[in-house]
Amino acid sequence: MKRALLLCWLAAAPCAFAGLTFDETTKSAAVTDDALASTFDFTFTNTGDQPVKIDHYDAGCPCVSVALQGGKVYYKPGEKGVMRAVFDVSAFSGKTRKELKIWLDGAPEAKPSNTLTLQVDIPTPVVLEPRTLVWEIGSAVESKTAVITVSGGQPIRALRVSSGDDKFITELKTIEEGRKYELVVTPKSTQAAAVASVRVNTDSSAKKYEVLMAFAAVKAPADQIRDEP
Repeated sequence: MKRALLLCWLAAAPCAFAGLTFDETTKSAAVTDDALASTFDFTFTNTGDQPVKIDHYDAGCPCVSVALQGGKVYYKPGEKGVMRAVFDVSAFSGKTRKELKIWLDGAPEAKPSNTLTLQVDIPTPVVLEPRTLVWEIGSAVESKTAVITVSGGQPIRALRVSSGDDKFITELKTIEEGRKYELVVTPKSTQAAAVASVRVNTDSSAKKYEVLMAFAAVKAPADQIRDEP
């Protein structure tokens, strides 16, 4: 005991402990495919014996907004608080994970005081696979196909397709109305490199599925690219 006190005195720094303890550091939510946002409330307590100040926090993405209950940043020993994170999921689908890092006053930037994890599972009612169709330069001019599959409860109809470059011909084939389509893409030539975005417009009521994006490219073989100086 005397040795511990001596070490504190020699370090010329207080030995008291300060920090926040969160009831949960990871929270998960399952949302509907048309959800716009998901809200997470993280409750914490100052379990140390010194007052603490939350200096700043960062979720690493503008899609997550963060606020402290009552705008409070100072917490006395034993005092509780709530940090609310609102995750804008309107542009996401599938399983998505974000980290919210928190720095107390005096914490080094390279070492956050706390890290919280937000996990969201957003069902994907319509899938286009593969999203990229590739031809090698000099290969045969032939069509390649991507498949649009609707697995949600409501049918989603593919209405039209367009290409960002007239070097590719695009066609939309109906396999099952509202449920399955084929996107057929054909390059006009494979003698030179080319790339284009391909847009499929749908009648989905969810904004993020109104347009499905794919890409078409004519490019050099991978081994040829590696050999270039």
